[in-house]
Amino acid sequence: MSQTAAAIEAASGRPAPQDLLLVARAELRRLTRRGGLRGTLITATALAVLGGFGTLAVILFITETVPRQVATLPLEVSGFLAALSVAIGTALGVGRDTGGHVRVALTLVPDRRRLFLARALAHVVLGAVAAAVPAALVGGIGCLVGTLEAAPWVALGVLLVVVASSSLTLLAFGAASLVGRSSGAVLILLGVLVILPLALGALGAALPPQLQDIVGGTVEATPTPLMFRAIGVTALPSTGVGSMLTGQAGLAVWGLGVALLALVRFRRQDA
Repeated sequence: MSQTAAAIEAASGRPAPQDLLLVARAELRRLTRRGGLRGTLITATALAVLGGFGTLAVILFITETVPRQVATLPLEVSGFLAALSVAIGTALGVGRDTGGHVRVALTLVPDRRRLFLARALAHVVLGAVAAAVPAALVGGIGCLVGTLEAAPWVALGVLLVVVASSSLTLLAFGAASLVGRSSGAVLILLGVLVILPLALGALGAALPPQLQDIVGGTVEATPTPLMFRAIGVTALPSTGVGSMLTGQAGLAVWGLGVALLALVRFRRQDA
């Protein structure tokens, strides 16, 4: 319960109204304190910034690079690393919190649906911010080094990273809520993000040519390829808006679908 809610309850002698945003703010404060996701956020930001600036250094070494790509390519790398790091941290944290923390939270917020949605919202907000900050920093430096004409592309890239990272974080939150264990949640998340597309790709290579297109389409529908399409602002002039929207929509379907399954399971559990 937040300090505001506690003050209302103390003054009136009645339980404070536990609306969704109030509970989400309380959960957000908990996650940003020690013992929450503070370490994950710091690690994600550091990895994303290092990866982005490393990519920028490599691009500057290539003399024939389009000036706009000096800003957008490092931004994409930074955003992807941040989103992936936060997703893994979310899976670890939520898997750890499914026991004692949730039981305590249910004594303050008996409405299971509201508690689940508030926790999901708090994690999604953190995922969005954690990806936006390094992406904007790296993209901004890229603009200064390359060309300021890339600023609109950088702004669009940051927006795409925010939306895609939110979906990936929601996927991690839902998977961890379903599994209920940190190690299992991370294994499932990495399986979906890494092992699944690789396994399908290997399977497609062993199949007859007429089936390879079907398997290839299935690979493209997994989260990692969708993530690359969703944040691919560099290739947007050649691939078109449709490819980007397909990536964003596909990631959203994955995140919302897994989270919905987790919500159904959570509501059926005993308090």
